[in-house]
Amino acid sequence: MQFVVAYDIAHPLRLRRVARRMEKLAVRSQKSVFIFSGSETALQALLDEVAIHLHPSEDSLQAWPVSRGATRATPARSGKPSAPLYRGRRIDIRPSAIVLARNISIHLPGDST
Repeated sequence: MQFVVAYDIAHPLRLRRVARRMEKLAVRSQKSVFIFSGSETALQALLDEVAIHLHPSEDSLQAWPVSRGATRATPARSGKPSAPLYRGRRIDIRPSAIVLARNISIHLPGDST
């Protein structure tokens, strides 16, 4: 399974720490966006590991499941994840797609509401 992981970090020092850690655990797609390949359990471990550098009321670290295909995403499975796919301050966004490169994007699953 692949996940898009993005962060919004308020302080430059924490930003550098989070970026360095994420670069070791996932592939950078954009400045604050990464692609992580692994199980949901491995993703939860990544979020927990990076979360030690966050200030929960100021920073955000979130993930969204995507398919292995490069053009259309599908949910990991029906139902909700076993644990929230965020750490710190949750930003209530549901991006419809992530652009990886020219003419290559990943469409994220949306909800019907």
